[in-house]
Amino acid sequence: MASLVHLRTFRYHCPSYKLSLIGSCRMPDMPSVFLSYSRADLPLIEQLAARLRASSPEILIWRDQEKIYGGQQWPKVLGEAISDQEVFLLAWSKNSAASHFVEFEWCTAIALKKTIVPCLLDETPLAVSLRAFHGYSVQDVAGLTTCLSAAPPADQSRRTLVLGKLHDITALEETAVLAQAKAVFAQQEWTVQGNIYQASGDIHIHNAPSAATTPEKAKPLVERWQAWAGLTVAVLTAVTLLLDLPAK
Repeated sequence: MASLVHLRTFRYHCPSYKLSLIGSCRMPDMPSVFLSYSRADLPLIEQLAARLRASSPEILIWRDQEKIYGGQQWPKVLGEAISDQEVFLLAWSKNSAASHFVEFEWCTAIALKKTIVPCLLDETPLAVSLRAFHGYSVQDVAGLTTCLSAAPPADQSRRTLVLGKLHDITALEETAVLAQAKAVFAQQEWTVQGNIYQASGDIHIHNAPSAATTPEKAKPLVERWQAWAGLTVAVLTAVTLLLDLPAK
């Protein structure tokens, strides 16, 4: 789920719930951050938000101040919140790895081509689709703030398309919403496949050619053939030397 805190509160009213963005006045070039996390990690998240604010007060962090996962349009409203922030900060842990809400959020962030920064709360490995992103320990506040501050402007090229698809989701229960969203994202190829790297706020996908695996499989056969050939030459040489001995 998402996160933030500061002095003034901006509230966006929705049909059945409200989102809160709490923060000081932000200059145009200062990044805003969507903090995705599991509510089971809330004590750690509050500490993290406080340390980030102390380290870099100009960074604005968004999170839900009330439970927003209700009503018929929560996938679209949550997508809007993710899209409106420059950076997607993912607080990763055993709890968030098991959360359907958190998975929905980072899948949506990938679909929106957001800059994704994992913050590692424990030793839980990142999901396969996230492992190309550099993760920062929750203790590395300096590294996190530097990365967040250097984030490029938000890429809005897919905003309308992604939010339109989220608007069409009819399910309300989180498992069903996640399944529908992932199916739509996969159909539109808004997912991560193969080896990826991120640059300038975009997500680039690099799939190694399938033929590249062929030499790896053939290599042992070549090595065995070379070994047999070498052994045969050695045996023939030894036999030749033995036959020459009586003549000498």
